[in-house]
Amino acid sequence: MIRRNAQFATGLTAAILIASFAAAAVTFAQDVPSGIVVTRTPYLSLTSVPISINFGQYEPSGAGTNLFSNTNGDLPGDTNLIAVRDTRNSGGFVIQAQASDFTTTGTETFDAENLRVATSGLVAAGTVPAYELLQDNIFYLDGYLGTPSDGATQNITTSVAALNSNFGLVATFDEIEARPMDNSLDTPVSIMSACLPATSGRVGTVATGMAFNLTIPQYTASGDYFATITYTLMDYTEDPCP
Repeated sequence: MIRRNAQFATGLTAAILIASFAAAAVTFAQDVPSGIVVTRTPYLSLTSVPISINFGQYEPSGAGTNLFSNTNGDLPGDTNLIAVRDTRNSGGFVIQAQASDFTTTGTETFDAENLRVATSGLVAAGTVPAYELLQDNIFYLDGYLGTPSDGATQNITTSVAALNSNFGLVATFDEIEARPMDNSLDTPVSIMSACLPATSGRVGTVATGMAFNLTIPQYTASGDYFATITYTLMDYTEDPCP
């Protein structure tokens, strides 16, 4: 089981730490006779992250076993999308993911390098939100200004993009690792890299689909194992960009 909770950082660099797979509730003061509402624009923020992952039960054996968050041909719609909204129209961003080690309520543990990620622009038909544009495994969602082919507004890549849509195969995740491109979440993995100089920018929301592969090491002790995935969204403004 992988849990999440959301914690927001202020300033130009925004971050959401994912740790308890129930989305954090936003609370407001009620029946306040007077007050002030402060809004901020432009801004950079995460608008969605993948839902909780429960890999179910596994019976330990002498051999390791591979488990998958998605065993069908496509990602299951918006539930596994990660989306970023950028309204600054100046500069770029990068979003990274990293997992903690898997631990039980006791002392048993195994390393986060056993959890790998793949991204995809293929999702189940008929799901929401409506995808307006798609290029290089990146969705350009509602309200996006500009065209993905325009270098002044696009330049978004995902280094761990899957070349096929079968996320129930080890080979799908092995191919990414063999490019070589490290997709193990024991270290930060760039889910979307979107550098731009300050003289260029984007306005709108972009997203990509995410799938996960978990390898249970051989002779893993019995127990309920949990991990934390952290998604970090940061400014990425350089001139020139890599």
